[in-house]
Amino acid sequence: MMLDNSTPEGERLAASPAPAGGLPGIRSRLVLLVVVCLLPSILAVGLLIHDFYNRQRRLLEQNMVQTAHALVLAVDREIARRVATLQTLATSPHLANDDLASFYEQARAILRDQGGDNIVLSDASAQQVLNLTRPFGAPLPRHGSPEQIAKVFASGQPAISDLFIGGVRKRYLITVDVPVWKNGKVAYTLSMALLPENLGHLLTEQQLPPGWIAGIFDSRGIIVARTHLPEKFIGQGGSPILVERMRQSQKGLSENNTLEGIPVYGAFSRGSLSQWSVAVGVPKQVLLAELRNSILLVSASALALTIGGLGLAWMIGGRIRRSMRSLIAPALALGAGTDVQTPRQNIQEVDEVAAALVTASALLRQRTAERDLARRNEAETQRLLQELINANGELQRFAHIASHDLQEPLRIVTSFTQLLARRFTGRLGVEGDEYVAFIVGAAKRMHELINGLLVFANVSGQGPLMAPVSAAQACRAAMDNLRDSIAGSGAEITVGDLPVVMAAEIQLMQVFQNLIGNAIKFRQPGQTPRIAVTVEQHQDMWVFSVADNGIGIEKSDQDIFQIFRRLHTRDVYPGAGVGLAVCKMIIQGCGGEIWAEPAPEGGSVFRFTIPVTS
Repeated sequence: MMLDNSTPEGERLAASPAPAGGLPGIRSRLVLLVVVCLLPSILAVGLLIHDFYNRQRRLLEQNMVQTAHALVLAVDREIARRVATLQTLATSPHLANDDLASFYEQARAILRDQGGDNIVLSDASAQQVLNLTRPFGAPLPRHGSPEQIAKVFASGQPAISDLFIGGVRKRYLITVDVPVWKNGKVAYTLSMALLPENLGHLLTEQQLPPGWIAGIFDSRGIIVARTHLPEKFIGQGGSPILVERMRQSQKGLSENNTLEGIPVYGAFSRGSLSQWSVAVGVPKQVLLAELRNSILLVSASALALTIGGLGLAWMIGGRIRRSMRSLIAPALALGAGTDVQTPRQNIQEVDEVAAALVTASALLRQRTAERDLARRNEAETQRLLQELINANGELQRFAHIASHDLQEPLRIVTSFTQLLARRFTGRLGVEGDEYVAFIVGAAKRMHELINGLLVFANVSGQGPLMAPVSAAQACRAAMDNLRDSIAGSGAEITVGDLPVVMAAEIQLMQVFQNLIGNAIKFRQPGQTPRIAVTVEQHQDMWVFSVADNGIGIEKSDQDIFQIFRRLHTRDVYPGAGVGLAVCKMIIQGCGGEIWAEPAPEGGSVFRFTIPVTS
């Protein structure tokens, strides 16, 4: 497109607003743009490094959990091996024959072969009977953990103690205890004492990476063995945070400080046999070292990119400035509502803006035309709506007049026919009496049809006054109107908690009255009607249900909601066939739907929906 040269360039520029002094130019803006554009890239690289760090940390945490689990399995295997050794030793014939001297020698041989610190035989009072660290027959103290002895005697099962100080040598140790059975009951407890270093070798054999710290904890969270400064911390409680986590979970992760004050990421696992735990920790500084190196690399790269980008921005700033200034005249033309013409640009983005100005000018004219058309359409819609309201009013007045004009001759026919029946019954013959009865019945049905038409016209011609209505109150009002029918049929009606909905109260009462009344009318002969009124919320709709145990309905019989549609003859069930049509019109006026379906155990369920309101 070519620039309109009808206005001199000087006049066009004079008409444009003068630039405010002190505002930054295109070059400085472009420099800022370069910086802003580089920031997301730098941030993205930083996020990638952070993501890499998180991935490495997750892998490390997984490795720590696996290591802790492998170590606790090794602890359980070691203890299980000791339990098996003691259980075999507990069946020694020397014990069965009370030959404690021979048993003493046998136990010493087992201890030399299997390893361990000591083997002790104790009675039910926790009194040591035999202790391999003392000569046979020497006086012995009570067991250092009498509650452990009592536990084995009470359960008859092997047990593993927590860390305690032995009664003979006053050293930290743990015991593996098994019962010794004699004559069907526990006679002794056979214990193998293990020193912390007997289990500490399991940690060193794992060959943990440099800087890692591992420890074995008993069921109370007391340190039994440790890779770092074991002589200082054995017998002390672990970090409170770690101990609490080990009590809560079988295995997991923990972030805490070690007893030395070293911040670590840790993992732990608890054994199923011993109920002891193994924890592995990695100092945070080990994990953060690689991240610091990556940050330094990113910072250096970002600085180099920034310097190069600023130089390029300054070089092309002038070119962009000239292209941008060429859009001033088209922008002023757009504001004035005149045709917009723009020169061809040598920068794609500026050219797109120029094209957008042309498009905006066309759209502005189009929107103006559409707005005028919308106003005319709105006026026409209001006119048609008023005509519809007037037509509904005329229809309602016509229904009332037609009802009155039809009712008057019908009352005359009915009155004289009933008079004829009273005076001449038996004098007209059987056939004559039957004809008179036909006329009276037909007149009554015609009266019902006219009344039904009047009700239908009233509902269809009225715009319901929608307001918050208690559905429970409307249901109670309907049941009050049906009091005689309920009492006469012995109907049992249960009503659930019904919500407040937007509806016309009298019309909602009509719906409940028609549905409950039909449930009573169409009951099974000789059976007490049972009716349940409930509601459920499905998304933004209340779904009301009126279920009965009556004669039922087929799912295909949805046309019963059409006016005058009946499933049964009037001789079987009276009625005009208008009630359900009225219900449908009321519910649709509330913005809902109504339908019927057979109940699974017999009878029928009528459901209707009403929108949920806040």
